[in-house]
Amino acid sequence: MDYFKFVSSDTPVGYTKVQRAVSAALYSITIPVALTGNILLIFIVTRRPKTRTLTGFLFVNMAAADLLVTLVDMPSAMAVPFTSIQWPPGIMGDITCKAVYFGFFVAITASILSLTLMSVDRFLGVVYPLRRFPRFRNARLLSFIIWLSSMIFMIPVAILWKVTDEFKPGKFQCFASFGNLLGDYKNDITFLYTYLFFLKYLIPLCLITVLYDLVSRTLWRHNVPGDRLVSSDFDSKRRQGRKKIVRTLVVVTAAFAICWLPAQSYYLILAFNFELHDRLPRFVMFVCNWCGHSNSAVNPWLYIQQTLIPSNTLPILFTCPNRKVPDITQGAAGACNQT
Repeated sequence: MDYFKFVSSDTPVGYTKVQRAVSAALYSITIPVALTGNILLIFIVTRRPKTRTLTGFLFVNMAAADLLVTLVDMPSAMAVPFTSIQWPPGIMGDITCKAVYFGFFVAITASILSLTLMSVDRFLGVVYPLRRFPRFRNARLLSFIIWLSSMIFMIPVAILWKVTDEFKPGKFQCFASFGNLLGDYKNDITFLYTYLFFLKYLIPLCLITVLYDLVSRTLWRHNVPGDRLVSSDFDSKRRQGRKKIVRTLVVVTAAFAICWLPAQSYYLILAFNFELHDRLPRFVMFVCNWCGHSNSAVNPWLYIQQTLIPSNTLPILFTCPNRKVPDITQGAAGACNQT
């Protein structure tokens, strides 16, 4: 099982000229789209008062994590078909190696946790509309918990990744040194990629699916908790607003499931059928990883497309700096008025 044969030379084997051109084109498009979208999303939430809800805050948290993926991991992934990245030896090499890969996995986990907590927030807000849950809706505390939990969950990555010249003397490279976690090469591989599959994909996706199913059942039935306490007009607007938010979050969740499915499927190949990984072209793994990275570019634009473009409020954010932009459940705003 020559796991590192594609990183043990100065020029990685297994990539044709066409594949290298395609890989460069994919990331040349993905990186600027991700940077622009996530920066714009953060700008929108800070400029638009009515998006400063817990859901909006979690979108910003996800955008920050996606920016970290864009700036740290995408450039190194883009370089894989062209060159084997050399790392400095010694303590400095180990620190930077662990920091880069640990930061990448932490950012992805934080993004997924943010998406999961959005579903919890919508569930509590729709199914229990008369309860406030102040501790859960403490945005700063929630952000701290998201990032701290992500770091704790990714401790195995910090243990496994290191710099070594074991596979090419004098050429120090950063990769997972399997055998350092459970004491056995094969067991480490199986554990790590099974762990990542369940933690970063299957468990969050199942939880989100169950919660949104309960939310949808509540929203689309006639007797929603708290309905009889408000006027019919207000309740209708509130219900439509909630439905629109839920649709947006369902679309974002579907994008997450689709984009990360190839990479997560490859995790299972690494965990349970390593010989298949040896036989597959390296470009297959590259494309699977790119599909996952593309989710960082898709997320912000989905939010913008689902919430701002239909209400025609995006231009107001740039042309009316002091205008209080209406909520997504309202129509387009008129001329700029100072408030």
